[in-house]
Amino acid sequence: YTNPLRNLTRPQIDMMIDATQRGNDARLQIAFEKMEKIMPIFSIVLNRRRAGVLNRKWEIRATDNTPEAIKQEEEIQKMFIESDFNNEEGLTSALRHLCLATFRGRAIVKPFIVDNKLIFKKIQNWNVLYFNNKLYWNPEIDLMINPLDNLEKLTEIPKDEVCYCIEDMPVDFPGIQIYLRQLVGETEWARFVESCGIPQIILTPPEGTADAQLQAWTDRAIKIFEGGSGTLPAGTVVQQLTGGRGDDTFESFVKHQQEVIVMMATGGTLGTIASATGMGSGLAEMQDEVFQSLVNYDCKRIQNALNIAVAKCANVLGYTDCKCKFEFVEADATSPTEYLDMAIKCKQLGMEINVEKFKRITGLSFVKMIEQTPTDVWTPSEE
Repeated sequence: YTNPLRNLTRPQIDMMIDATQRGNDARLQIAFEKMEKIMPIFSIVLNRRRAGVLNRKWEIRATDNTPEAIKQEEEIQKMFIESDFNNEEGLTSALRHLCLATFRGRAIVKPFIVDNKLIFKKIQNWNVLYFNNKLYWNPEIDLMINPLDNLEKLTEIPKDEVCYCIEDMPVDFPGIQIYLRQLVGETEWARFVESCGIPQIILTPPEGTADAQLQAWTDRAIKIFEGGSGTLPAGTVVQQLTGGRGDDTFESFVKHQQEVIVMMATGGTLGTIASATGMGSGLAEMQDEVFQSLVNYDCKRIQNALNIAVAKCANVLGYTDCKCKFEFVEADATSPTEYLDMAIKCKQLGMEINVEKFKRITGLSFVKMIEQTPTDVWTPSEE
């Protein structure tokens, strides 16, 4: 009903953080969501972090080589691929949402299987309370409830009911402090520039002007510069002092605040997000390695969370023991032709090839050639 960012002050932020330490961060989570939409730099780093995860390949992998595990792998893989085609409640949407844990401290999706189709419902953080390493439902978005004193009134969420990621040091916690500093700084800077930032003007009257007339000249000059136009006698010299109060020193302050956010979220700077131009190749590669390590961390946490959905799929398919897991895979440097050569050699050695998995890894399609015996033989005539 209200925007937590409206008239935000430092004491209000402290109150929200204090409530978080007692287990209720519903208002703070709403503030995070609003802040991410208002500040462009958050949208940039959030989309960059998401892109790093979404551009990674994934697959369902069997935990052993038994026929049951291989069959599970194929069936669950099919369910996840079909879910990925669903725009709003599919796997891609779930991955995007789980990336928010890096920024907001936690992210939760609930997997459902309806008509043998896997869907994911995004759970907003203000509908869930996190306290003492446990999740509790907060469907009414109660901003006043204190889990420490009301545990008997809260409904705990079973660990195997939702896929969730937790981050102990989220970006938005210091980010909201930076947001407030920049917001207050812009307001105060505007007031300063309005009163003191007007460039200083020195007016020299014509030679021979008596000192007793200088005040009249000053009053006349003020009226002219306030009005924007006027007339001065011949011989008058007007000089504008550049520098000092006329400089926009606030720009460097804003850039510094933004770079702090970028460094926390991507391990780089504003320059590395915009372009690598002017950077040495060694520095560019080093910062890319830092970013990739952060993405690897996200992928590790998300794949562990999605194993809850893998177990649900196995259960619906009738398997009492889940023998598969969701896993991100590194980019494969092996070409499809090299894979095909290896498969032919393995076949010649008497090994069985899992054709479906082979097609999935290589991206190759195969057409079975069938020999046919001609029923009619056409004989050309003399013509």
